[in-house]
Amino acid sequence: DQPRSRGLGDVYKRQITTLPMSVSIPALSFPGAFSERNAASSHDGGAFMVVPDPSTGGALIISYYGSIVDGQGPFELYRLNPDGSFAGGLSTRIFGETGNPSLIQAAMVDATGRIYLGGSFTKVNGVTTPKLVRLNADGSLDETWDVGPGPNSTVTRLLAAPEGKVYVGGNFSQFNGLSMRYVIRLNSDGALDETFAIGSKLNGTPYAMALQSDGRLIASLSGANYEGVPHGRLMRFESNADLDFTFNPAPNSTVNSIAVAPDDSFVIAGQFTTVAGEARRYLAWLNADGSRQDTVAEEFTTDNPPSGFGTVFRLGDGRVVVSYGGTLYRYETDGSRDEDFSNAGSYQGTLPYISSTNTALINGQLLAAGTTVTTYLGYAIDGLAWVDMDETNAPIVSSAPADATLSVGGVVTWTAGVVSPEGTLTYLWTKDSAPNVILSTTETLSLANVTPADAGVYRLTVSNESGQIELLVTLGVTPLATTGPGTTQLGFYPEGTYQNLNGFAPAAGGGWWMSDY
Repeated sequence: DQPRSRGLGDVYKRQITTLPMSVSIPALSFPGAFSERNAASSHDGGAFMVVPDPSTGGALIISYYGSIVDGQGPFELYRLNPDGSFAGGLSTRIFGETGNPSLIQAAMVDATGRIYLGGSFTKVNGVTTPKLVRLNADGSLDETWDVGPGPNSTVTRLLAAPEGKVYVGGNFSQFNGLSMRYVIRLNSDGALDETFAIGSKLNGTPYAMALQSDGRLIASLSGANYEGVPHGRLMRFESNADLDFTFNPAPNSTVNSIAVAPDDSFVIAGQFTTVAGEARRYLAWLNADGSRQDTVAEEFTTDNPPSGFGTVFRLGDGRVVVSYGGTLYRYETDGSRDEDFSNAGSYQGTLPYISSTNTALINGQLLAAGTTVTTYLGYAIDGLAWVDMDETNAPIVSSAPADATLSVGGVVTWTAGVVSPEGTLTYLWTKDSAPNVILSTTETLSLANVTPADAGVYRLTVSNESGQIELLVTLGVTPLATTGPGTTQLGFYPEGTYQNLNGFAPAAGGGWWMSDY
């Protein structure tokens, strides 16, 4: 292979020599190109939502007309493996013959593979439901997750929180008949978390939500007031829904997307032109406290498209990819334009309009859903397109640890199989409810003599020089039966050792004699 100069707009070429002539064809892979992963499965239908699936490292795909995948289906919901291959379809039915994508406007998958859906739908699998449901991993309705009557209007945002809780955003003004405007938090069983007392404090619906490592919620809102007091469109909330008044980046217009880094700094993308009174056109990198990072290159603040960015994705190596319609740009950690990243839309067909719901980072590559993507180099790209992010040297999962349910006092050992195409792997095990406590720095985590306090979601972050991946696993702990008046407790002793136990005595062969005195 002899790539030409690697500036934006150049195309890599591979020379193939034959007799008596030579021809040149485009290379199959370069940063920003449609990926060879597109050949892993075939899709025919109107996929419109891509949801990361932390239980497998792959993706959940939602298709409002139902997609035929590898000749099977149609499926309204189906899964892909991390390599893009078909992982199976679900029997879930929501859209039916309507073909109305607005029925589902938010989706999320948890560490156990359960699926959360929000929107304007009123039925799932023919059963009348609120506009917010949880499905089991097989796509059946999870009736143990009970939100009651739920919201009085459309759900548009879902965000996982520690301890199995969920933030829900939307156009609603009530939840279960209570005044709860636009953002609420649910407990792990679906009940309203009344400790997050948002009430009627907000005057706008959320465009984007993200969590920092301490559990505080950052939300971009259509309104700029909190309890009637002006405070800007980007707010941060304490765990009890109180506003953090020290946090006020004050973008002058809409923030469409938020991407938080491990150190809690974050990037915002949208239609704004100033942040905290300084020029920041459509894209800004902020410190954890919401102040501007003024050390980034000037290009990061001025070299932008004419009408704003839609979505921002943070790659494992710290670089960011942003979208403008169906066009992608990549920026280095210092904010300079990555000139090695060639826009896929320019050379290889048309990507759909990229948003935070129809596009996600899956196993190091960007997966976009939409009916406008086309075919390139023989790949069937009808409804879904993989775009190479040039993170092929990031860690690759070969085997993921499985969820476990134990009794009190039990032992569990999880080991992840991860390979590194280059460099040395580093491991970091934490628990989501205590993210700052390091539990292990190897591929294995062992927990002994577990108690109910050990139950929860555990996270393994594996990194090398090119990027990182995260694996989630859930531990359930079943309490032992409690003792009290009237309960029976037995003690057992080795065979041959005599000990009266209120009328019990050992017998030959490991049995026991019991007398009635």
